[in-house]
Amino acid sequence: MTAVISASSGRLSYSDVLRSEHVLERGAAMGKEKPVLVRKSNQFITAKYKASLLANKIMAISLTRIEKEPGSSQVKSTLTSPELQDILGMQDDVNIYRKLKTVSKNLAGNIITIEDGGGNFKTFALVTNVEFVNGRLTIYYNKDMTPYIVDLRRNYTSLELGVLTAFQRGPSFRLYELLKKECYRIGSTGYTTVRYGVNELRAELGLINTDAPYIARYLRSHGTDWDFIVENVCKKTDVQCYRFTDLKNRVLEPAREEIREISDLRMEYEEEKAGHGKVISILFIISYNNPDEAAKRKIQQQAEVIRSKKEDQGQEDIVVLDQEASQEIRTESSVRSQLYADMRKYLSASGVKKLGSFTQNYFEDLMALADQDPDVIRRAIDLGADTPYIHNYYGWLRKAVQNRYAEAETVETSDGQTDTPQPIQLDAAAKQRLWERCRLTEDFQNMLKRYDLSEAEFELIYTLDERIKRFYDFKARRFGD
Repeated sequence: MTAVISASSGRLSYSDVLRSEHVLERGAAMGKEKPVLVRKSNQFITAKYKASLLANKIMAISLTRIEKEPGSSQVKSTLTSPELQDILGMQDDVNIYRKLKTVSKNLAGNIITIEDGGGNFKTFALVTNVEFVNGRLTIYYNKDMTPYIVDLRRNYTSLELGVLTAFQRGPSFRLYELLKKECYRIGSTGYTTVRYGVNELRAELGLINTDAPYIARYLRSHGTDWDFIVENVCKKTDVQCYRFTDLKNRVLEPAREEIREISDLRMEYEEEKAGHGKVISILFIISYNNPDEAAKRKIQQQAEVIRSKKEDQGQEDIVVLDQEASQEIRTESSVRSQLYADMRKYLSASGVKKLGSFTQNYFEDLMALADQDPDVIRRAIDLGADTPYIHNYYGWLRKAVQNRYAEAETVETSDGQTDTPQPIQLDAAAKQRLWERCRLTEDFQNMLKRYDLSEAEFELIYTLDERIKRFYDFKARRFGD
């Protein structure tokens, strides 16, 4: 492969653009404010974990707000909903609460694998707790993460927060970090290269669901051979862009364009194939870039918002949620552990004697199938207690939760036969009419008193489907005390 970087190629040479840190200093000297930078260790950048674009952006912002817990090696970061709204451009209160709720669950369940390049690796939870209380989002990082995000003196990369928060695609965000890490090697040639195996790159970009319990178990027990994991361990449903043509068309090409449009980098790539023609690795060619004036203005405006929020942190008007709403959004690992312990007791009380298969990972699988509603699992356990001849209880319980057997009054026997009435599907107009009838009942008023919510607050926090579900759960006295 011969790579030529020249003016005719459209790429900038080393003499055209200085290294990014020098450019930042020069910008400050010309009267421009320095951008807000976030430092990440290179091992954190190359770590394998699955996170949404919004989760990655929130983590990047949080790393500029790090504070140590007294007497502990654990660190935390607190962000307010107003600053997140401004930085991320989400003006709708309802929208941001729902998104933060989803992101909190995503972060609290993240498994991260950090490798040292010498065959050694660590696999652990990235975040231990996430809380959203009184308008403040607090992220508690695992103490094992501390060396990779605090007091970094070497082997780290500085990233401009304004650029990171401008990305619109998750893989572009992650790929930019990976390529930015290599920029220190750009010399007089004006470019540098880095090679990634295709399956390792999938893991780097969060395209492999490393949070899936069976993948996490394999990583802990057998290591990080990503080719073997993708081809022999993963279910295809847990690998995005399984075909290389999809990876190229849906990830690499859009990322190349987005990185060029908004960042200080350009990247090209070459596919490297094995003898049978299968693409096994990708060689990235990285050079500096000078975005157009519109992109620069956009990033500058974003940097000004971030800088002002950092300076004013803690002085914003805090949106205070009621206690019930805060509890609904809070996602602490300690709460999950207690919920798991309570569910084991519930299972035992229902008559199940063998609890060895009811592991924390199995419970988390059930919670995912139940859309994080433990009552769905309890109702399935109740149904199982009244269902004779269940051959494989834990396999049946998984199906019962996934298919909502209890809600549909389905019974599955040992031969796998079921008798499931089909639920009636309501359109949006019918759901709205149903909700209007619910609102007129005494039970609805009693429910609001129970939650200590006004009707307006209840409708602000929950979607139409959630409001209907919570009303009928309350009527059936299934919501718990």
